[in-house]
Amino acid sequence: MTVEFLKTKTQAIQWIKDYITHLSACGKSPCAIRMDHGTEFVNEELRTWCHSKGIRYQMTAPHSPSQNGIAECMNCMLGELSWTMLIASRLLEFLWEMVVAHEAYIQNLCYTKYIAHATPYQLWNGRKPNVSHLKEFGAPVWVLIQGQNIQRKMLPKLQCRTYVGHDDGLNSVKYYNVATRSILTSRNYCFLIPSSPTDPEDIFIEPETPEPMDRPRLEGEDQGKDNCKNKDPRAHRSEIK
Repeated sequence: MTVEFLKTKTQAIQWIKDYITHLSACGKSPCAIRMDHGTEFVNEELRTWCHSKGIRYQMTAPHSPSQNGIAECMNCMLGELSWTMLIASRLLEFLWEMVVAHEAYIQNLCYTKYIAHATPYQLWNGRKPNVSHLKEFGAPVWVLIQGQNIQRKMLPKLQCRTYVGHDDGLNSVKYYNVATRSILTSRNYCFLIPSSPTDPEDIFIEPETPEPMDRPRLEGEDQGKDNCKNKDPRAHRSEIK
């Protein structure tokens, strides 16, 4: 899945040409492209260029988005998931482009219903993806201050920023700077996410059983017990007879 953000619809023709040229350079020349009747696609310039490259130029029937169902479902899924991620991260609405790009990046690393044995990334690049670098969108990331904004020696050299994406080509992260309201890229970063504290174990304390209190002995009680112990049992039996 490839996502590109355009300022105007007139840029779509040139972007399609550049992307198909990129696919041809990678040895993956498309045989056909299918699109709806949008004004950015229905033009003689793009049709002529596709025919010169041997690419079939297919158009869906009017008001029939189901004929291009994969693209339509993918657009719907990206919109809903990105909207959910933006709300969960509590970031500003103008970062929706970064959310959509990050969601498309994650989808390329995940298995799909129709291709269960491999991910899109694995089929495209011929190797399994490494997902150890994935972090939650909007997570705090500490970036090393470099360039002209280096702090004095006694001030901290790292600043906390907001993670908004990953760049595989540069092996770096994209972060959002709240002070300047800009998206920047850095290779010198680290994630310091504290571990969640564990709940203390339950301690069971058995209640102490009170010891029986000694009853005050009556006068002569001990002497009677001693007489019973010293008394001959045979004499007792004789008395009973």
